[in-house]
Parts: sequence; C-alpha cells; structure tokens
Amino acid sequence: MTRAVLSAVCVDTGDNTYEVPPGWMIATLLPLLNTSAAPDLARWDPDRWTGHRLRDTPTLTSPTLVTAFGHGRHSCPAQPFSLAAMTTAVTHLLGRYRMTPGWSEHPRPVSAQIGGVARAAGPCLLDYVTLD
Repeated sequence: MTRAVLSAVCVDTGDNTYEVPPGWMIATLLPLLNTSAAPDLARWDPDRWTGHRLRDTPTLTSPTLVTAFGHGRHSCPAQPFSLAAMTTAVTHLLGRYRMTPGWSEHPRPVSAQIGGVARAAGPCLLDYVTLD
C-alpha cells in the first residue's frame, strides 16, 4: 500500500538510515500500518513474524489493528506476491540509484484500484542517477 510522504522521514533499516523527502510515495510493509496499537511496534523485530504474518502477541488486542491483508479465510491471496514485488523493486532501485521525484503533486492511485500492487492514475516522473 502506498503512502505519500508529507514531511521528511528517516527510515532506519538496521543497516542503513534513509531520509525520504516530501513528495515521494512509500510502498509500506502493510503489517506495520498502525505502530501505536501496541508497545514496540515502531521498531522492526523479525521475531514478531511467522513468514509474512504477524504472530499473535498478548499486547495486541487484535491483529486487524495493524494489518491490511485481511485474516483467516478472508486473507488476500495476493499478499505473498505483493510483498515480494515491493521488496524486490525497492531493494533494487534504492540500492542502485539516487532518485529525485519529478512530479508537482502527490501521485494518486487509480480510483477503482483492486489488487495488491497499486497503479498510479497519472504520470509519476522521477529523475535518477546511478550510485557510485
């Protein structure tokens, strides 16, 4: 799920910290949308997960508070593909290029969007240069 960056934000991956400027869109790791729902959700903890699913924790009232792929038999069948596509694309792009957004307003998804990977309703121009 994409989110528009409204003010500069630092993303700490544990190995690096990236500053994401206003105007960029971030494809979020959907299980971390509501980091205030329980203690320590603002910090990445791989032990909190089983595969791509949040483990039940006693401090979380319900997993639906922090996830967006649904639960049980209503879980999104595109979740594994969506997460793999987002992770692969962002890792590849940010590892090889410095990107500068070239749009004048925040990109918006297609209004009738259905599916795991959003498409923009209009052009999303950006400049990029290879990292040395």
